[in-house]
Amino acid sequence: MLSLRYTIVPCACLVVLTLILVELLVSRPKLGVAKLHARHLVGTPNLQPFHYSRRKVRAAAPTKIHHVLETCLYIRNMDKSVKFYRDILGLQNFMDTPKLSGFAIGDTTLLLFHLGDTSADTNFTGVGTQPGRGQIAGHGPDANIVSALGLQNGTTISGGRGHPEVSLKLHFAFAVERREDVLLWEDYFKERDVHIHSTMDWDRGGRSVYFFDPDGHVGEVVSRGIWAHW
Repeated sequence: MLSLRYTIVPCACLVVLTLILVELLVSRPKLGVAKLHARHLVGTPNLQPFHYSRRKVRAAAPTKIHHVLETCLYIRNMDKSVKFYRDILGLQNFMDTPKLSGFAIGDTTLLLFHLGDTSADTNFTGVGTQPGRGQIAGHGPDANIVSALGLQNGTTISGGRGHPEVSLKLHFAFAVERREDVLLWEDYFKERDVHIHSTMDWDRGGRSVYFFDPDGHVGEVVSRGIWAHW
């Protein structure tokens, strides 16, 4: 009878301790498992508190980017620039206004913005002939930056090639398939008195010809063999 009593008491104590631990876990979830372990393992040899990472996992991009839909150049004379890109380069002009003109190049769009006229946000209410409802973010240098950089300077570089001496010199490149196509464009530019800046032969086999547009932006016609993907 005595041995049975001494057997039941430790078992009862173990049950009580188990119930206390369960109560702590259920009634105090904010305490956290790591803190609970740390509290009850104090003084216990060779045991360390648990540590859990709370680092937030970043979500992946929602969809794969397909291609560059638009790129833009800031120009000073819309009529002159439209004639250059339409009549000299042969691009399809689908929009022509004093403030904005657009050209379709396959699935890509080249936009020409009149310098200093597009820096402010533009709001639309969807009424009448407006293109939609919302706001188009302003972009490009404002009038103060245009003035500070002297971008309204109408003088031309020495040699009379026709583009301003002061320019943003934005860069763009048009793709053709073969190296021979670039050579044909070089001859064509010379015939049309387009200012050719330089040419480049690439280690992968491609060739580039760099030229200036009427605003001094640096254009390029380039064949395959410049990048691993082109």
